[in-house]
Amino acid sequence: MVLSGIFRTWVGLFRVPSLLFALGFLMVGLIGCKKNPGPSPQEFRIQISSEPVSLDPSLAEDGVALRILANTQEGLLGYDGAGELQHRMAESHSVSRDGRRYEFTLRSNARWSDGQPVRAEDFITGLKRTLLPHTAAPLAELLFVIRGAKPFYLGKSGFESVGVSARDGKLIIELERPTPYLPHLLTLMAAAPQRADVLAANGGSWPTVGAPSTGPFQITERIADRSLLLVKNPHYFAGHDSAAPQAVRLQVVQDESTAAALFDQGLLDVLTRVPALDLKRFREKGVVRTDPFFATFYLAFNVRTGPFREASVRRVVAAAIRKQEITQALGSGERAASSWIAHGLEGYYEFSESRLVKGKGELEPFVIGFDTSGRNSMIMEKIQQDVFVATGVRPTLKNMDWKSYVKLLRTDPPLLFRFGWLSPFRDPISHLQVFVTGSPNNHSGWTNAEYDRLVAEISALESGPKREAKIRRAQQILVEQEAAVIPIYHYVQTHAVSPRVKNFRANPFGVIRLNELR
Repeated sequence: MVLSGIFRTWVGLFRVPSLLFALGFLMVGLIGCKKNPGPSPQEFRIQISSEPVSLDPSLAEDGVALRILANTQEGLLGYDGAGELQHRMAESHSVSRDGRRYEFTLRSNARWSDGQPVRAEDFITGLKRTLLPHTAAPLAELLFVIRGAKPFYLGKSGFESVGVSARDGKLIIELERPTPYLPHLLTLMAAAPQRADVLAANGGSWPTVGAPSTGPFQITERIADRSLLLVKNPHYFAGHDSAAPQAVRLQVVQDESTAAALFDQGLLDVLTRVPALDLKRFREKGVVRTDPFFATFYLAFNVRTGPFREASVRRVVAAAIRKQEITQALGSGERAASSWIAHGLEGYYEFSESRLVKGKGELEPFVIGFDTSGRNSMIMEKIQQDVFVATGVRPTLKNMDWKSYVKLLRTDPPLLFRFGWLSPFRDPISHLQVFVTGSPNNHSGWTNAEYDRLVAEISALESGPKREAKIRRAQQILVEQEAAVIPIYHYVQTHAVSPRVKNFRANPFGVIRLNELR
């Protein structure tokens, strides 16, 4: 969500350092074995591939961050380990007849981890901060369904015009138009509560370590580029099963082969992606878990300059890519994609890509940008070869570390770039919103008035045939007619899980509910 628009798995998309670095990391792990024989019975260790871009609820955008925060900062509603929507800080809610007013009753036992009660005003503080223009929250646009939110975000009105208020301890949200998916939308970290006193004590920022938590865990330690320690929140409203882990250490291990070696040694309890070379071996050991994932791996064009301003030229590149061969090479269950909407969400539809071959126009040499990982390198080299075979032009590949890559996409994106989008809640609107004109997640610069109109209409419709037809039409414009985006595949989640970890499950948003583990 969510996915910047890059919403990655816990491990993201695997950055692979040099062989020397990988071997050095492994040696550190092996040396560490002598001092630390493995995780304690009350502490699980889970691999993450990198530090999150930000653990500030208003600024969190990448999958690593969102999946951590799902265990530390709960909002009005949230998803369980099966992906089912549940009330969290809200005990219940009601909706007006016209669908424009929601009233949330907070739990009387809702507490922050420091014991202070969770108040309706905390949600107002969080929403205001997310919508403030200078916060530059990457997912703020998804909250524009709230009355007055967009004008406030654009600096055209004051916060008093925004439709959020507290009365008798209840939170009231008023909308611009009926938004049936609002309960799902409010699972976003961008809508999570924030405390005014914490912000004031930290210069307006939300700290990573030491911030109070509303979720089942709180972050008590962060070692840069190495690990984060999450421990149980003693004031969590639902309490804790004594069999649940007392603590979870999220271990930063960038190289997947190194992570597999540490898993073999018992130094990691969960791998968030199983290396292709180890997949068969781990399956035979019975430790592999595969789950659905509402996420799409894709390429998008920078249409502001160069040959890709023309849809006909974009279709030439789109038609050249052999997606089935890519997923076969990955060998871990990914589904080759023609639909932009991820498999499992309303509006998913397998389009015929025959129209793409009607593309025409001569290509000039161009650059494909991507974030560094062994997996991404393999895919990009395959795409490079596919384009060369089809057109005679061999693109140049340019890769960089994740944080630098995200900055590049915001300032000067390559003519063709890799991205991934994960739906942060159970509705296709977040996928569609990415390519709306002016969206901060629309790094392509592509714009289409009919597409924008359709997305606005889809946002106000209940699920059903009428809405699905509009979603399909919007995708036809985006993927076929304009070829602004090239969906490559829909992800699946593949984890290796130690036998000592019980009750493991990863929901379709990539979240492992740590308090469910045993």
